[in-house]
Amino acid sequence: MMRYWRLLLVTLPFVEIWLLIWAGRHLGAGTVLLSLVAAGLIGAALIRGTGPRALDAIQERLLRDESPGGELLDAAMMLTAGAMLVLPGYLSDLAAILLLIPWTRSILRARILTILVRHARPIPPAGKMVIEGESTREENDPPRSAIQ
Repeated sequence: MMRYWRLLLVTLPFVEIWLLIWAGRHLGAGTVLLSLVAAGLIGAALIRGTGPRALDAIQERLLRDESPGGELLDAAMMLTAGAMLVLPGYLSDLAAILLLIPWTRSILRARILTILVRHARPIPPAGKMVIEGESTREENDPPRSAIQ
């Protein structure tokens, strides 16, 4: 699986550059430049606006004693979409648009939660953790009260 991610990270910039060159030839350099600048501005505005809204939604869930997991994932996906819009390229813009659509975001959120639950390890409650080990006392060790 990691091999595919590495391959994607290596090939994606080349595909993005090829698409920009292709679009520049067919649409004109000015149109491509304008679309990249517009996407970047939209992405920056999205990043700037997502934070306060996400914090409000998370605080609301916490006040109702509910887990804010869905809101945290939504905020992370919206920030990722904004960052992808800031990056120049049409494939990253397409992926960002998919993250901005609510129903595709909910599908991705469910998939991420499934993966997280499958790979999560239970955390023992505070104060209940037992660490097994052995200890020895040397003759030159100071008494315990002197250490504190």
